[in-house]
Amino acid sequence: MIRHDPVAVLFEPNPMMFAKLEQNYARNDNARLVPAAVGTDTGKIVLHAVDPDLAREKGLPDWGGGVSSFSGDCSTIGGKALDSRLAGQIRQCLVQTEVLLLSVEDARRLSGVGDPSVLVVDVHGMDAEVILGCLDAGMAPSVIRFGPAWLTGNGASPLLQRLAGDYVILEVGGDALAYRQEFFGLYCETLYVDLGLPTVHAENLAFTMRI
Repeated sequence: MIRHDPVAVLFEPNPMMFAKLEQNYARNDNARLVPAAVGTDTGKIVLHAVDPDLAREKGLPDWGGGVSSFSGDCSTIGGKALDSRLAGQIRQCLVQTEVLLLSVEDARRLSGVGDPSVLVVDVHGMDAEVILGCLDAGMAPSVIRFGPAWLTGNGASPLLQRLAGDYVILEVGGDALAYRQEFFGLYCETLYVDLGLPTVHAENLAFTMRI
């Protein structure tokens, strides 16, 4: 992102992290930064965020200072991959901050650059709502990246069912990548034809040659 400077709209509601975002993207002409969250409605919402100063005092890893969640019971803080001790330390560093929340439609109007071809969602506790809201608004990103570990309760099943018809879903590390079917086919074809990497097209070509 920073190196290639694509056209991008970045939403960050955490005021402590937004300041760092501004520093990181200070030289990027095509990146627009918005100090707000994206959800189902426009208004205000309470963000449970780690205070960086407290994180340093507790000796949390560097990434711990950027953890935040909209979950009222903080059930998504730390995710499923953390042990209970570290998750407990993270919760001790949380502070509550009221932040601006934009609906998907308001965020779309504010962006002014059209619908995204790549949608990256990292909204701990609201991932499913945001992605489903984008799809309901008629958006059809070629790629959607989100964290399946953060999909708690009944949020995961409706989202994955909705994506299943139009997307190929791959899990890479702690992230999920959803590729639109037609885009994924072209991507695999490019890998095999242009780069010679084995994909499903290698099997198709072998089958054609046997015939």
